[in-house]
Amino acid sequence: MAESESDAAQREKLTLERLSEQVAWYDRRSTMNRRLYQAVKILIITSAATIPVLTTAGIPHGPQIAAGLGVLIAIFQGIQQLNQYQSNWANFRMTAEALKHEKAYYLAHAGPYAKSDDRVAMLTERMEDLIAKETEKWFSNQAQVNNDSLRTNR
Repeated sequence: MAESESDAAQREKLTLERLSEQVAWYDRRSTMNRRLYQAVKILIITSAATIPVLTTAGIPHGPQIAAGLGVLIAIFQGIQQLNQYQSNWANFRMTAEALKHEKAYYLAHAGPYAKSDDRVAMLTERMEDLIAKETEKWFSNQAQVNNDSLRTNR
């Protein structure tokens, strides 16, 4: 049974809405992870650079403050390692950009969509494949972090 024009238009609308939602989600998550990664790194670098000054400048309680900063460096580095902000930033950004490319090809009837008999189905398959691969990569990274954590705690 042939699909009506209104059914085809509805299917395209829903697919493009999902695509836009996914691009927005990956954009937001990428930006959040970039900001967190950079904030943690700035805190680590600033703290590390301050320690020699505190320990050599004769500042009252300088060595104690330096020791506290050393503890903070270890905590922030652990948080970064545990949450994988840099890796998430890169992976989410790559996925957002790949989804944007798919949308551009689809709308321009270009690339793999140029000769497709069912462009909407092809877009859906390619979009969901990108999302599934990114999700698989995220779970793999989380498992690696957990394994690394278990090894260091033994």
